[in-house]
Formats: sequence, C-alpha cells, structure tokens
Amino acid sequence: MIRSPITTLQSSLVLPYLEEHRLLSDAALADAPRVLGSDDQRKQLSAGDIVWADTVLPLGEEWWVYRPVETYTRKGSKPVTVLKEVAKMKVNAQQAETSTLELQSYRQEINLNDVLLPAPALGASSELFFVPATPPVGVKAQVMGAIGGQSYIATSEVVVLDKGHLDSLQAGHVLQLHHPVTEIEGKKGSYDYKRSSYTGKQFQLAPRGIGEVMVIRAYEAFSLAIVLRSSEPFSSGVSALSPQSTP
Repeated sequence: MIRSPITTLQSSLVLPYLEEHRLLSDAALADAPRVLGSDDQRKQLSAGDIVWADTVLPLGEEWWVYRPVETYTRKGSKPVTVLKEVAKMKVNAQQAETSTLELQSYRQEINLNDVLLPAPALGASSELFFVPATPPVGVKAQVMGAIGGQSYIATSEVVVLDKGHLDSLQAGHVLQLHHPVTEIEGKKGSYDYKRSSYTGKQFQLAPRGIGEVMVIRAYEAFSLAIVLRSSEPFSSGVSALSPQSTP
C-alpha cells in the first residue's frame, strides 16, 4: 500500500541521523582509518590542533570523525556498531603511511582512536522525501535501542531495529510498536511477574500497541527508524511489527 509523501516529518528531525550517525560492521570498523593523535601528545584535540591519521588519505578531501557508541548483535548476522559524528576535518598533508588533517568544525573534542570516514556525498538529503508504505506481511522486528543511547524513547527519536534489507525492510516502511507479552505466575494471592521455571498457573497479558515507527535507512540486517508517534515512553525490547502481523 502506497500513500502520499509524508509532509509532517521535518527534515531537521531526520537529516542529523542520516548524515551524522552510521551503522558499521565490525569488518568495516576494523579497516577504517583512525586518529593517531597530535605531535604534542595531547589525548583530546580541538580547534587549532593538527590531527594525524594512521592512513594516507587523498589531499583536500573532507573526512568526518566518528566515535563508536554502542554495538548491536543479532543471531545469524554480523554485529554492527553505531557511530556518532563528532567533528569534520580536511586532509592537508601526507607523510609516509600517515596524513594530517585540519579541523573544520566539531561537536566534541576528538580522541585518539576515533574513526575517520569520508564525508557523506552531496545530495544525500534527497533521502528525506519518504513515501510511507506497508512492509511485507510477517515482519517482526525488535527495538534494540535508541541511537542516542538513552534508556527511554519517545516521539521523534531514532531507534535501531534488528531487521533490514535481508528481511525486506526499506526506507518508508511503517511498523507498529507493541509492548511484548507480559507473563505472570503463581497461586491466587501470590502472583508475581515470571522470573523462573515455576510450573503453577501462568497468565499472559496481551501485547499493547503504543505507536508507530518509520524506517529511514535500512542496512543489511539492521535499520534506523524514527518514532512517528508514541503514547508513552518505551525502552529496548519493544516489538515493531508490520500491521498484518500478530503480536
């Protein structure tokens, strides 16, 4: 089902996540250039400092500095790490197997071992024009966490889902948020939330819908999705389902 392009989703909500946050596989992270430091042995670098990288980079190119935030794993797929952009730099010299970069702008001080990635290509903002669509029947994703690392998530924030291209998810797909099933066990008068292999009477509380998310970038086995609406703050573990799926 295809609907009209979203007009209420402001570009200012999405652009920072598309350009300033990346999901990177362990292999790509291992191969990425890293910050070596400076010749005055400072561990935190900022305006006025010349930063050295451990790789020969093309002269004049702009590279962004990223810091690993959190790593997510999914059974049967390679882990991915969320990277947060902390600075923008330009290559100004090469020497042996290293390069030096000049700081253009920064959000935080640069640390040794921060990751360097090429600046996003011009025109990347074209991805902001999303056409909402219903994902394939049977998609059952889970919210792994918030891109900013906070414990509780609300409307307009961006989350990591444990499904991606391999699961037929793509930008624009809208999924419904549901609290997972709650299990309660015990005898009358001594009920408690399930924490053991207790064999007495058990109850399952039906999952409850709490909102919607829309995929804004799908990777191989994970996706970034923005919370379109949420009736209450929620945390990781919440289900994100295609509308036809049974919670």
